[in-house]
Amino acid sequence: MEGDEPRDRERRSSLGTVFGQNVQNGAISNFSLDNFRNGVESTVFTNAPAGLMFPGDPGFPSGNSGMNPQWWNLSPRVGVAWDVTGTGRTAVRTSYGLAYDFMTAAYLYIAASAAPYANRLRLEGVTFDDPYAGVPGGDINPIPVVPPPDAPFPVYGSFGSMSPDINSPRVQSWNVTVEQQFGTAWQAAASYLGSYSDRLWGQVAINPGVFLGTGPCTLQGVTYPVCTAANNLDQRRVLSLEDPQASRLLGPVDRFDDLGTQDYAGLKLSVRRRAVDGVTLSGNYTISRCVGNTVVTGFPQISAGYRKPDDPAFDRGNCVQSRRQVFTLTTGYQTPEFAGGALRALASDWRVSGILSARSGAWLGVTTGRDVAGTGIQGNIINQVKDDPYGDKTLANYLSASAFAYPAAGELGTMAPSSIEGPGFWTIDLALSRLVSIAERHNLEFRLEMFNLLNNFNWGDPVINYDVGTFGQITTMAGAPRIIQLGVKYGF
Repeated sequence: MEGDEPRDRERRSSLGTVFGQNVQNGAISNFSLDNFRNGVESTVFTNAPAGLMFPGDPGFPSGNSGMNPQWWNLSPRVGVAWDVTGTGRTAVRTSYGLAYDFMTAAYLYIAASAAPYANRLRLEGVTFDDPYAGVPGGDINPIPVVPPPDAPFPVYGSFGSMSPDINSPRVQSWNVTVEQQFGTAWQAAASYLGSYSDRLWGQVAINPGVFLGTGPCTLQGVTYPVCTAANNLDQRRVLSLEDPQASRLLGPVDRFDDLGTQDYAGLKLSVRRRAVDGVTLSGNYTISRCVGNTVVTGFPQISAGYRKPDDPAFDRGNCVQSRRQVFTLTTGYQTPEFAGGALRALASDWRVSGILSARSGAWLGVTTGRDVAGTGIQGNIINQVKDDPYGDKTLANYLSASAFAYPAAGELGTMAPSSIEGPGFWTIDLALSRLVSIAERHNLEFRLEMFNLLNNFNWGDPVINYDVGTFGQITTMAGAPRIIQLGVKYGF
């Protein structure tokens, strides 16, 4: 039967090659643990610590990208559409695609701001009068624009490196949509949307701190009354404990690797009314969930990667950009062209349109600035000790402080990242306009726009830093207050 067969099929595929970004001044590096342990030093910069490699060093990928070319990024796409009844009123569509992304240059910032191109250090407990007082060798400024082969490297410098085998992120996406037309004006659709993203770039700490207890100890000939403290973080790092002499120039060392994943699944319901009698309407509602282990940031910072460098899945939680529910309703009306002179002049061709937007809150996690685990990795999350994290959900008590607690010394917080839903958001925008013809090819458009028409006070997210006195309170608003603007446009 004609209605039992797909009407349209589409298959496409492409093959892409990733070479990485070419860093013209060579400010990119790799770090090899084998080279560090075997004492292999850079031939490009003779004062660099063992393990660091730069463009031109043996074993460094060719070129100035820090990564090996990836030749086989196959990107297939296929789609099928089926006219179920053969009348064009009921349709089923489905598609699948595999796509890739190209990471921004922001991921090269950490390497470009490290020695010998800059003197990035992470200093704890310093004074502003002389922040380099506790740094052996002191301040190495100024940094030359073109570093010489014997450029100095600071003690316990911060470094960002690239995994030579890193690949571009990719996403597989699929959907199934059922569409139905009702009468001549109405159409409804239901869609299942799914995607799986992997090879997302994340930071892996190669040289994190190690928790050594809270009693006294001696490290590299210095006795500390508290063995795990901020002022001896560099002496407690993995490589410092392994080889204090070889690692004297290595503070935090991060490596970008393609270990991240995200899963998304959603149901989208939509309805649309075509322009009949001057009225149009369109509505969409989506309920979805997204979970992943990597937050895709716009500007990575040092020591801000996975809390467990050897277990990225420990950071798996709700995607911070995800909203569980999203609803949008758009409607419009245009007055007809009246016949009477005065009525026609005053009431014809007015256009009014409105948009109702509503969404559930952002996903939040309660954090602390304390390095309870002693690793030096930022973004610490605490423990949730009660099932219900909320207070009375007022501005002054949205989250309950008693629902959370600091982890024990040396432990990572057990709370799932981004597991608390913040306040929702809704707003109504309205526009009123009229186009008046003055002469042939000359017209005036009058326009009135009102954003947040009802002046709804949308709450911002609560304070999630457990260390501060305003924790759990909402001190900001989301969106904007009511804004009204008038405009006149002359067209000719």
